Amino acid sequence: CVRLARLRDEPGGRASSRSRNRARRRSRERARGQLSGDAPRRRQALAVVGAAALLGAVLLAGGSASGTSQAGAASSGSRPDNTVSVRSTRASWAGELLGLSVTSASSAWAVGTSTATRGRQESLVLRYDGHSWQQMPSPSPGAVTVLSGVSGDWAVGSYGRGGSEAPSGIVTETASRSLLLHFDGRRWTVVASPDPGPMTSLSGINGTWAWGSYGASSSRQQLLVLHLAGSRWVRVPAPHPQPFQHLNDIDGSWAVGWDTDRAGHESVLVLRLDGRSWQQAAAPPRQDVAYLDAISGGWAVGGVTRGPTHLFEPVILHLVGSHWQNVAAPSPGRDTHLYTAGGDWAAGVDDGPGVLSFQPVLLHLVGGSWRAVPAPGSPEFTDVALTGVGGNWAVGYTGPIDRQSLAVTSLRTVILHWTGSRWATWSPAG
Repeated sequence: CVRLARLRDEPGGRASSRSRNRARRRSRERARGQLSGDAPRRRQALAVVGAAALLGAVLLAGGSASGTSQAGAASSGSRPDNTVSVRSTRASWAGELLGLSVTSASSAWAVGTSTATRGRQESLVLRYDGHSWQQMPSPSPGAVTVLSGVSGDWAVGSYGRGGSEAPSGIVTETASRSLLLHFDGRRWTVVASPDPGPMTSLSGINGTWAWGSYGASSSRQQLLVLHLAGSRWVRVPAPHPQPFQHLNDIDGSWAVGWDTDRAGHESVLVLRLDGRSWQQAAAPPRQDVAYLDAISGGWAVGGVTRGPTHLFEPVILHLVGSHWQNVAAPSPGRDTHLYTAGGDWAAGVDDGPGVLSFQPVLLHLVGGSWRAVPAPGSPEFTDVALTGVGGNWAVGYTGPIDRQSLAVTSLRTVILHWTGSRWATWSPAG
């Protein structure tokens, strides 16, 4: 599961004073974790962590969304459903894909967000039936609705009212709500989910675990972890050793992310389930600023910045027994960050050779070592961020970068298929 959302360099909301590379990255990552609970940064895209998250651009202002509780609104009909009913088969859609779940060779789900009419931002759900990808109807309870993760017949995200961004690039965040959707075999419906703080979001889901963050402001976010007990999602205790934490992925009894201490230093976060609650576990020590964004099958991936340039290098950890160890990671570009992992694949982005361009990165685990695999070479892949990978599929988004605002504009979904020997852009024709 994946999500790039860093609107500010520091959790306290201070304006960026770092390099143009970091500013570009934050602008791209606004596509991930579009709501305030995923802000101020998500290492989804790429919900978004940008890619996000690729994470956090349309943040919320002006109070909470209308309606009472999610369960009450869903049952009484007091909250608008705003269901999208498009079923056309296409090669891409307007919007971005932030989560992927492959259940078999002939079944998969991809979720994200799409731009609708009148400035609304609606949920986006695509289904693969063994022959083609089709958009399915999905609830969009807010003016801004983002789905950032999917696993089997469950999807998670956030919703709220839309906001605006100041010319300085700083966005004031005030409210968001968590969103849980369930597929009953015919349609997706809203299920009750907790909102322990005015800024709450769910950024990922894997099996019976869902996670996100909550708090009174973007500078003080705490971990939110949910577990599916029967047919209900219940909160599970999680540690809060630092004033700002972000959980990016859970796989089995392990979870990874990053946190920020009171001095503003950011470091990797590793949690382990002790049977009843999540406890912080040891990670390989690092002197540099590092993040873990995804975990799958005993492998964890992310990025680390080194030196005064703040360029990223990929990070890969391997679980040996009960300890995590650093593993050599190929770096196919000059500024590479891995945001998602699934099976024997890991994916992310590289800033590429241009000042305002970024390219997808794909790594394949072969014989215990990771190798870089070329992405499709068509011109459209000069600005592509991959946010989910699994099975023979990878998903994300593409869009040109505005040279004045450094914002990613006119986003469109990207779906790649592994043929067994190479990655190719999926198309309805084959």
